[in-house]
Amino acid sequence: MKRFLLFSALCFLSPFHLQQATACSMVCFVDESGQTWIGNNEDYSNPNTWMWTEPKGKNKYGSVFFGFGDFFPQGGINEAGLVFDGFAMPPLEQKLQKGKKKMDSTKLMKKVMGSCSNVAEVKEMILEYRLDFLESAQLLFADKSGATLIVEGDEVVEKAPGEHQICTNFYQSLIESHEQISCPRYLKAYSMFDDDDALIEDGKEFCLELVDAMHQESEQWGGTQYSNIYDPKNGVIYLYLFHNYEEEVRLNVSEVLATQKEPIRISALFQNTQAYDRYRSQHSQR
Repeated sequence: MKRFLLFSALCFLSPFHLQQATACSMVCFVDESGQTWIGNNEDYSNPNTWMWTEPKGKNKYGSVFFGFGDFFPQGGINEAGLVFDGFAMPPLEQKLQKGKKKMDSTKLMKKVMGSCSNVAEVKEMILEYRLDFLESAQLLFADKSGATLIVEGDEVVEKAPGEHQICTNFYQSLIESHEQISCPRYLKAYSMFDDDDALIEDGKEFCLELVDAMHQESEQWGGTQYSNIYDPKNGVIYLYLFHNYEEEVRLNVSEVLATQKEPIRISALFQNTQAYDRYRSQHSQR
């Protein structure tokens, strides 16, 4: 997944250290009924994946996080329906960080998810801080309206509700035309959106098709360790283990926050873990 494992696409793990080069993917769109769907693949070599919570408090949203054994949040959703994930990227110097406030990257992400309900609030808050940790990573935020914000450090890429967003491992701010995009996972998802006027009737099913189409498999490094489909309007997470889209676990954000006080291995939520167990026995990591 990532050396700078900042959350998801080559993905993003603990204090952002880019390890083996793999890659994650994320998509956000609004269906015919006006409902937002967000899909994510967490691609990496480490099979020790976890889910945990950050409890709500006074003037603080509770959050459900996903990640690895160091419990650095790779991605997640808060009570307000704000979703995020991170992507390891090629190095890109940040030149506009001087004079901004400093905060540890983990604390900053928890602050953003605990304080913000939509991407406009995220933009206002996060750009006040130094984002040096994004020199080899980027963040994607999406809210229940379908608006998205990619934070690349110095640059941001915004899309309004109703404009679908696909994110993999290249800087969209550096792309001037669609013809410059070469990422096969991005192009595969892009081709599934027939045209800008196409109406998506079954948003959840289409989101699963997108996630499945963009997932990765590798005997050497595992590929997609888990996938999420978020329904931010209703506060629901659909979870899949080790690129197996036949078995699905449905989680309600408010129920998880109320009952899940300790971290839990994602694999413990599933019954059919044969392929995952075989891979984990050979590639166990922290």
